[in-house]
Amino acid sequence: MFRIYTLFFFLLGTYTVLLSQQNGRQRINFEFYNILPLPDHEFLAVLTDDKDAPSRIKFARFNQDEQLVRDSLILLENRGVRGQLESVFMWKEKINVLHSVYYPGPQRNNLILTRYDPLTFAVDTAIVIAEAYTPGRYRVPFGYSISPDSSKIQFYSWSYALPEDPARVEIRVMDTSLATLWEKRYLLPYNNERLFIYKSLVTDRGEAYLMAEYYHGKIGPYTSIQEDKVERFALLFERNDPEALRYSIRLDNDPVIQNIRFVMDKNNNVIGAGFYSDSKLSNYSGIYSFRIDSQTRKYEKKTWPISKEAFDDAEPPNRPDFFPERGKKRFFDYYLNQMHVDDAGNLYLVAEQVSEVSYYLEYGDILVAKISANQKLDWFYTLPKRHKSLYQESIFSYGFTPTDSALYFI
Repeated sequence: MFRIYTLFFFLLGTYTVLLSQQNGRQRINFEFYNILPLPDHEFLAVLTDDKDAPSRIKFARFNQDEQLVRDSLILLENRGVRGQLESVFMWKEKINVLHSVYYPGPQRNNLILTRYDPLTFAVDTAIVIAEAYTPGRYRVPFGYSISPDSSKIQFYSWSYALPEDPARVEIRVMDTSLATLWEKRYLLPYNNERLFIYKSLVTDRGEAYLMAEYYHGKIGPYTSIQEDKVERFALLFERNDPEALRYSIRLDNDPVIQNIRFVMDKNNNVIGAGFYSDSKLSNYSGIYSFRIDSQTRKYEKKTWPISKEAFDDAEPPNRPDFFPERGKKRFFDYYLNQMHVDDAGNLYLVAEQVSEVSYYLEYGDILVAKISANQKLDWFYTLPKRHKSLYQESIFSYGFTPTDSALYFI
């Protein structure tokens, strides 16, 4: 896996250019999207012709000697209607492409899953997963998750009519043959315009979680979100229960939760983590996490305060020239974007500091923390780095992959 990340820049710097010039045909500029592992130490490069709204996907299969073996162009269109790419992932030894197609007349948005053979790129299966109804000006949220043992896949779709209407969500759980185990539609007690769904999770038993937030502040064209007015929660949906079980995600004495991410460990426990701060302070006050036990359904939470002195001590002893002097760094603007739970139950958090500076974004240090299985903050470090980009998400930021013995960063 680490070797795959070392090929990241090779693909960006060479193959992307080659695709735009091959055979003298019409020039198509492809951008890096993802790299997926294949059998026999091969790997698949996935590229798209547009980062925000692609109409084409390019598959490129490389062998272990980094030689191009096969490539193929995939069109995201149906009867002339352009599709929206949701995700490309490996599951059950197939390449899975999840995309949605909006039909303006009936105001219907179809979520479509297409599975490809990883060696020949031939279509194995294509199925309409869900239909969501929405006016064309709204982007319909879709999502999916795979169970820890890979035996289940879950999809959710959100039908969005009027902003003040209650949200209508459909949950569908399927097995490895894409047979539906159960599906239900739910009318949630939350208005569309104030609800946001982070992601979904599914257990080995086929139970589905939705992680979401609801905003209680003022809504308007120039609204600035106030973090202390955001209510975060998790909803648990089961096959035989018509109502969802709700977990409120909050901390004692109402400190402000600044960032949050979710994972599921191999035992089907839901683990969430992020940062928190006193509502009167701009800096983070510490790290928090919570856990929903899969067997008992019990919700537990934990916080680890981090003082300014402890944060300063997390920097490396030999600072590079570009690393700020002690006292100039702030425990703020870190965004948690990686969470990993190892087989022993230890949780690793990886966050990056992103700041807005004049007309560009500055991607700063990486913060890495380990929370042990017995709920102790074992250590945390800051890894120095600096680079800048214009106002867009940078895929050059860093690469991260965990192994059984180490965490690797590029």
